Amino acid sequence: MPSLQRLPTDAMIMVCDARKALFLRNDGTSIHPSLTVLETLTAETGTEDRDLSGNPPGRMPDSPGGAGSRGPRSAMEQPDFSRLDEEKFAVAISGRSVGLYDMGGFDGVVVAAPSRMLGALRQALAPRLRSALLAEIPKDLTRQPVEDISGHLVEGW
Repeated sequence: MPSLQRLPTDAMIMVCDARKALFLRNDGTSIHPSLTVLETLTAETGTEDRDLSGNPPGRMPDSPGGAGSRGPRSAMEQPDFSRLDEEKFAVAISGRSVGLYDMGGFDGVVVAAPSRMLGALRQALAPRLRSALLAEIPKDLTRQPVEDISGHLVEGW
């Protein structure tokens, strides 16, 4: 992804992590950005799935029908519930960002998220948003004040 020298006016900025997403708009100039919060999205806690993680992982026969139920058995891997929650939240972010992008008349999209979340968003992002993507910034900026986020974005270029 090519780096940008400036944050375009009317760009949509998505600042995300595994639990929170901020949708921002640059209402300032490309040299002196001024970010406005359009919407905040928070992830649901997946407590209903956590009840399943209390049991140890199951076991299954190594080969189907080979030695029957008394043959060698292998342990199954425990599901990574945090990664599943993150991927589910990435799909929710993608869905909401399409709606905002279609309503807002944006000139492009900039995404700032930790590396793992960027990977989940790449898979979940709609094709028209992928084509409008101007930059990806591998930083967790969700805990930063909105006034400071633009400085971090420009610093990343």
